[in-house]
Amino acid sequence: MTESEPTLEKKTPTCYRHPDRETWVTCGRCGKPLCPDCMMHGPVGVRCRECLLPQGKGIVLLEATQIRRAGRIAALVAIGWIFLLSAVTVIIGFTQVGLLKGGVWTPNILLSMIAGGMVGWVIWRICQRTWNAATIRTAALLGASIPVFATIVVSVLLVLLTGSTHFISLSFIIRALLATILSTGMALLLASNNT
Repeated sequence: MTESEPTLEKKTPTCYRHPDRETWVTCGRCGKPLCPDCMMHGPVGVRCRECLLPQGKGIVLLEATQIRRAGRIAALVAIGWIFLLSAVTVIIGFTQVGLLKGGVWTPNILLSMIAGGMVGWVIWRICQRTWNAATIRTAALLGASIPVFATIVVSVLLVLLTGSTHFISLSFIIRALLATILSTGMALLLASNNT
């Protein structure tokens, strides 16, 4: 090669997020250069974060602080629903047949479903309309806790007022379980936004 011939120097690409890191690995979908810290292995090869986990399309990486914030706010919503369900249950129980004649002393199933759905929706909204395993676990736990704690609050209240547990029966347990299952289902459904 003589001095008059131009040299073709290939410039080494750098990571699109870390310009100080050289790399020859690229995203198999969009072609962005990726350093080892930015590589994400998907089912069909190496992808960048944006291509493997698009925002709002289901499972994404959420920050732990974001999940904790969603859990705290959803827990406050759940506590409000526990008190509301407890109050409605006591009012319905007293007005149906009366305390001593055996009213319905379990959380209203429709209200339990609404409460679970509201908790799931709050988590989904705070987590920027995305979800992952942690948000689903939080939604399931809070969705199940609403009718369970409402049942406990009402039961303790009735035991304190009447001094007996005559209101507990098989139908009482079945209704409480049904309210818990439906509340949890709605929380899961709305937390993952599979509606």
